[in-house]
Amino acid sequence: MPDNFSFGPQRDALTYKQMGNGVNVGVVNQVLKAHCERDKDLLLATERGRAIYELVSRAVTARFQLSRQCWTDTVPLPA
Repeated sequence: MPDNFSFGPQRDALTYKQMGNGVNVGVVNQVLKAHCERDKDLLLATERGRAIYELVSRAVTARFQLSRQCWTDTVPLPA
């Protein structure tokens, strides 16, 4: 989407729903992670920002670990 794109004056929940229905979850995950890394200094400057950064960081790691576990449970890795 272009930088000037806006969902208008709708609730955040509706915007998230539209994003979820229109974009692959993995893509949204990577975009959110990139934004948090880009704005890491700003996020870590406040309590709420630190909480957001921590949640995104954990979610990305947990998802990767879960995906890896599901994959290795299904397909044995070579020794």
